[in-house]
Amino acid sequence: MALSAALTFLSFPSFAQVVSTAPAVSPAEQPSRLDPVLRHLKDAATKGGWELYVPVHTYHMPYAYTQKLLDSYNDNPWGGGLGRGHYNEHGNWEGIFAMEFADSHGKPEYQGGYAWLATWHPFENNVRTGAGYTAFITARSDYWGYRPFPGVLPVASIGWKRVDLQSTFVPGLKNNGNVLFTWLKFSFY
Repeated sequence: MALSAALTFLSFPSFAQVVSTAPAVSPAEQPSRLDPVLRHLKDAATKGGWELYVPVHTYHMPYAYTQKLLDSYNDNPWGGGLGRGHYNEHGNWEGIFAMEFADSHGKPEYQGGYAWLATWHPFENNVRTGAGYTAFITARSDYWGYRPFPGVLPVASIGWKRVDLQSTFVPGLKNNGNVLFTWLKFSFY
């Protein structure tokens, strides 16, 4: 009985034999987890057209700040930005961007990143709405002295023809965050 079990076990292929019969795949041919991310970035840059970003308003939620702080904050985020965006094969917008604008203290804030919005046409083809997210790197004077840091925020949009009004909400605690940031996006494609 033991001899029969040993002969049966020895008849199974070894791990080395199984591995050696599998087709060889070089590390360069193996898909990376970053491949879809890089594809979306490349598509936005190469398939997309130019876009101009114009920040228009910063709204600090009154429930989150003292009146003294609200009075001191800048609500006019003067600045601008450029990007490239396109509507992908599913009809959703995606783009890459770089923006500079005045932060809540009136000092420059720098931001660059990627955004994706599911897009709907509720009324006609020229009117559209969207909701999605942006993933970015930003730098501000009041956060680590302009050391860049990452962020991910929700984005909502309403547009007509080549102009979109877009906003994001920065969550926060008392006297920090709780800001609605709004900009116009002009598409040249």
